[in-house]
Amino acid sequence: MAVTPIKGGKKPKRSDPCPCGSTLKYRDCHGDGDKQRLCNEMVRQYMLSLIAEEMIKQGIMCEHGVKAGEKCVDCDNAHEIKIE
Repeated sequence: MAVTPIKGGKKPKRSDPCPCGSTLKYRDCHGDGDKQRLCNEMVRQYMLSLIAEEMIKQGIMCEHGVKAGEKCVDCDNAHEIKIE
């Protein structure tokens, strides 16, 4: 997630408050590349879990990640998920 410059369209200076509203200095928040990469990876993993939950809810795949119409050896009775 990139920080959107607020005042005058300029990137905040390292010691300025972070525009995200965290009350941290920019260098300690969104200006820290390592923290930014970690944050992006956590968001990506969370989105993947939300997508998987929705696919399970809609019957597109089972809890083990097996897509509809394929045989799941981990599910009870090794059932096949029906495509509706």
